[in-house]
Amino acid sequence: MRIIDQAGADARHIAAGDFVPCAEAFIDRRNPNSGGKLNYSFIGPGVAQSDRQFVNLAEAHGFNVGGVSLPGGRINNLHLHFTAEVFIPVAGAWEFIWGNAGESSARVGKFDVFTIPTWIFRGFINRGRDEDFMFAVLGRDDSGGIVWNPKVLADAARAGLRLTADNRVVDLNENENANGAAWMPPMPAAEMDNLPAFTPAEMEKFIVRWDALQWRDGLPGDGEIAAVIGHGMTAARHHFPPVAHPHGFSLEWLRLRPGDASGAWQTERAQVAIVFDGAVDAVLNPLASQVTVALATRSIFSAPRGVMRAFHNRGDRDAVMLLINGGDARLLPQWDDAALAAARAAGQMLDADARWSPAAVVNPAA
Repeated sequence: MRIIDQAGADARHIAAGDFVPCAEAFIDRRNPNSGGKLNYSFIGPGVAQSDRQFVNLAEAHGFNVGGVSLPGGRINNLHLHFTAEVFIPVAGAWEFIWGNAGESSARVGKFDVFTIPTWIFRGFINRGRDEDFMFAVLGRDDSGGIVWNPKVLADAARAGLRLTADNRVVDLNENENANGAAWMPPMPAAEMDNLPAFTPAEMEKFIVRWDALQWRDGLPGDGEIAAVIGHGMTAARHHFPPVAHPHGFSLEWLRLRPGDASGAWQTERAQVAIVFDGAVDAVLNPLASQVTVALATRSIFSAPRGVMRAFHNRGDRDAVMLLINGGDARLLPQWDDAALAAARAAGQMLDADARWSPAAVVNPAA
């Protein structure tokens, strides 16, 4: 077990006031109805195509965490990803489009989770207010960049923006001598014809709706977990995720009522907590060396590997957090002895598969 000091813990907290937007991250910024898009790279560089993109925490986690905002009615244009791309709106109404011409669509709202299949063109439109915002999680440390729809590249070129073969945006208005660069070619039509197609009904299984979540007591102490993507750290029996295919990470919601305090655990895997609503204290280390990081709505906290952590709701309303766990395998935390003892006093213990079960059945002789 490791110990972290207050300065080290604070350095892993990205508060909403630390968010640094980039309006020049992508080549489509001058395309029709596309202006005003702001990109954020919180953990890892994501797929930003500009050297002007600020990264809050560059440490490799096995995944990237970013964010995006658009003025109402504006579009993020069609592109495809090689690794997982997952969006979670903090607020607002969003219309996602997909297909080679953006011919299919689905609406996604507050706290819904949309994991878009790889190797299909996708985009989205803000159907709400200018200040609406989404978090995004990308698979792998290096997600390989993105491929823009040929029409997007053509529109951008007419506006004076070109993309180099190594995925960097060049503004020809500022770089008149850049015409000798090697430019990114558009995807061949034959390759586009081979891309998979998804109907709206088929795509719905990749959307985990907030109002359809299955909440369970999946950890010691207070709080409820709802599985979303992958097997995560829930220790509840028969707690199956709605989306199970590999992403390189898992996602699950943690909900704490006012006054709730989760049991403490540690893991050697990367784990990030994002507060979507409420006021939460991240409490680190054993009691004798405890430090606390005060998190608020939109706070992002990268829990240090090998350090005990628990989350306490210090507010007067429910706190809702998203836990992102590195890797595709089920996360098996090392629970704090006090958390295990409290569970045992309540008649529960971990069975041989590390699932919470009646102690009288698992170990009647104890």
